Amino acid sequence: MSAMVSSWPTLAGAVDASRGKEAIDFALAELGRPNRILLVTPPFTEESRPYPGRSAEYPPGVRENGGQYSHGVSWFVDALAKLAVEARARGDAEESARLFERAFESWVAISPLSKLTSLHDADVYGLPPHQQPADVYEGEGYEGHGGWSWYSGAAARMLSAAYALLGLEMRDGKLILRDDSFESKGDLQLSEVLYRGELFTPRSNAAATKTKRTKNSKTSV
Repeated sequence: MSAMVSSWPTLAGAVDASRGKEAIDFALAELGRPNRILLVTPPFTEESRPYPGRSAEYPPGVRENGGQYSHGVSWFVDALAKLAVEARARGDAEESARLFERAFESWVAISPLSKLTSLHDADVYGLPPHQQPADVYEGEGYEGHGGWSWYSGAAARMLSAAYALLGLEMRDGKLILRDDSFESKGDLQLSEVLYRGELFTPRSNAAATKTKRTKNSKTSV
C-alpha cells in the first residue's frame, strides 16, 4: 500500500470522485496511525520485487521505507480537500464536510501537533514542537521517534497542503480565497485573513463570490 499511489489518481483527475475516495479510504485504513501516516506498508526488503532501490536500504519503518515520510503523505490532505470541493460543487454539503474534516485530521496526524498529546508521547517523539519533521519512525522498538528536523522541504509541503485545505491560492500575485474558505474544516475555521494590508472576512469573501458569479452569468448569456 502506498500513499502516493493512493492520493495522486484523485489529484491528477485520473479517476472519478467515487474511485478516488475508495482508494484513499483503503490506503488510510492501512497507513493511518493516531499520530502519523505511513508512506508505504509493508516495508521493502532486499528481496522486494520490483526492487525499489534506495528506499529498501533503510531499516523497516525508517524514512521512505515504511515510516511517515512527510513530503509524500501530505498529498492525502490535498486529495481529500479536492474531493471535498467537488462534493460541495455537486451540492453534497454533508459529504463535503466529512471530507474536509478528514483532510484536517490527516494534516494534524502528520504534523508535530499529534506527537505532543502527552508527556510520554512527547518524550518518545523527541523533536521540538515547532518543526515539521521530514520523517517519523514506525519500526519495532522506535515507533513514534522523530527523524530529521529543521527540514524546510517538509515544512513547505505541509504549508502548501494547509493552503489547499483552507482554499488559499496565490494567482497573478494576488491572494484568492475559495468560497468555502471561512467554513469549518473539522475543528479548524478561519475567522479572518490579513494579507499585505488587505483584510478578508466571511462577509467580504461572500460578496466577492457573489460578484464573480454575477459576472460569470453575464458572460454566459
